[in-house]
Formats: sequence, structure tokens, C-alpha cells
Amino acid sequence: MARENEAGADRKETKAKRDVQFWLDVVMKLTVPLGAIVAAWLANHFEQNRANLQLINQREQAESSLRATMFGQLITPIAGPGESGSDMDPIRYAVLAQLLTLNFHEHFELKPLLQDADDRLSKYQGKVAPEAILQARSNLRQAAHRVIQRQIAQLWDDELAQCKPAASMETTFQFVSDADLEESFSGAADSATVLVPSTALQSFKVSSPDCRDTLSIVFDKPDFSSERVHVLISPAAPTTTVTDYRFDFDLTSFAFPFTDNAVLPNGNRFAFFIKDVSKLDDTGAIKIMRVGLRWFPQNYYPPTERPTDYKEFRRALGSSGK
Repeated sequence: MARENEAGADRKETKAKRDVQFWLDVVMKLTVPLGAIVAAWLANHFEQNRANLQLINQREQAESSLRATMFGQLITPIAGPGESGSDMDPIRYAVLAQLLTLNFHEHFELKPLLQDADDRLSKYQGKVAPEAILQARSNLRQAAHRVIQRQIAQLWDDELAQCKPAASMETTFQFVSDADLEESFSGAADSATVLVPSTALQSFKVSSPDCRDTLSIVFDKPDFSSERVHVLISPAAPTTTVTDYRFDFDLTSFAFPFTDNAVLPNGNRFAFFIKDVSKLDDTGAIKIMRVGLRWFPQNYYPPTERPTDYKEFRRALGSSGK
């Protein structure tokens, strides 16, 4: 009986060894074709990724080359050898300025160029209909407003702290050319829109999103035809010399948030810009001008700038624990 049990166990062990040997043979026979399939798939995968990267690089190189060529062709007539832009037709000069602004506003400060183009149009005494000059000046401002909208759209919102006056990422100030209509606009304004009276100077207080700064803002001399307003900014309640700052400037439609902004001592950054100037009647005698104040997100650097403190920049990105 014991011998039969031993014999049965030996047969099972022998069968198990044969099964193992069989499956090892099967695996060995399948290893080569499976390996070839995996190798082919990996090669195809890496080749496809390499081709995609090459395509992206080629497109970026082609776009960079196109933009460089375009920039050269646009800037040469304006500021090329021999100052060729000095005697250029002001309308053509303005068109070139618009093209430069719309395509290269993230890389250059173009406010002086647009202002120069507008000044040329306003002083031009050539054989051009006044309507054409007015339209060219309007086109300049429309291009500037488009750029402002693009730049503001790239900014995100920070979480707002609770303080008084209430913090807001963006505040809109409205100016009405007819003082008799101001009351109707003040009633329709929302919490983020402030009506600026034209009869007397008034100080407006605006808090930064983190409530560390409160600006005292005074507007003066709004010019609806040239889209210009004087702005005076100071601390609402300075307590130390660190918070002692003052900004005094004329705001025009050619001020862009990415280049025409101010940085406070604690790092908070803000920009003023003219949103639009709209006609309220058919004659254009009554207008409304909207001026925006936009706070930048924390640790945000406009494309035209680079951080001066790279350690702080690395900490903001989370790439350094110190």
C-alpha cells in the first residue's frame, strides 16, 4: 500500500515536471515573437514622439522666423536707416503702429510709438479728409483696447481677504461728460463699479486683494475726446516710511497693463487702463469713459520682466524649500 502511494506521488511529481517543462517551452517559444512585437511597438512609439517633437520644433522655428521677418518689415519703415518714418504718411505710419501693437505687445513697450502716431495724425495738415484722420485715430485706440483686453484676460484671480474697503481684483471707474446724467449712472453701478463725479475732486479708497495696501485715488481733468485722465495715487493711511509712495501720471488709451504698471514696496502690483469710451447720443457730444484698476495675482511677472530675486521666484514656484 505504501509502495502504491509512493508510486502515485512519483507519477504526480513527474507529471508536474512535464507540465512545467511544457509551459517553459511555450514561454521560450513565445518570447522571441513577443519581444519582437514589444520592441517594434516601443520603436514606433518613440519614433512617433520624436516626429511630434520635431514637428512642434519646426512649427515654432517657422513661427519665430515669420515673426522676426514681420517685425523687421514693420519696424524698418518706422525707425529704419535714415529715419524713414519722419516723412511717412501719418495714416500709413499709424497702420504700421497698429500692426506692431497687435502682434508684439507682449514683448515691447509700444506706448510711445502709439502716442507718436496719434500726435502725427492730430497735427497733420495734408490733403486728407478730416474724417479719415478721425477714423485713423479711432483705429489706433481700438487696437489699444483690444490689446488691453487680451492682457487682462491672461490674469487670474487671487482669493480675496476680508477688509474695509472691500478688496477686489478689478475696479471700474466711470466718467460721464454730462454732469446731469451722473445720477442715473450711479444708480445702475454695481459694487465693482464706481462713478466719478465731474463737479468736484473726490478721493476713492481701494484695497488690494490681500488687504495689505489701501490706495487713495484722485482723478482730475478727464478728456473724453483724447481719452485721457490725470490720476494721483497715494497711501490711504501711511504709518511707516515703507508705505510712503506716490504715483502721479496722465492715463491714456495707450497704457497697457503688462508694461504700464506699478509695484508697491511689499510686492503688490497694479495697473490702470482705459477700458473704453462710448457715445451716449447720436451726435457724440455725451460720452462715458470707463477706467479700470486691475491688481495682478501674487508672484506674477509680466512677460516683459524677469524676477530680480531668483530665490524668491523659485520659492514661489515651489522648487525650493528654503
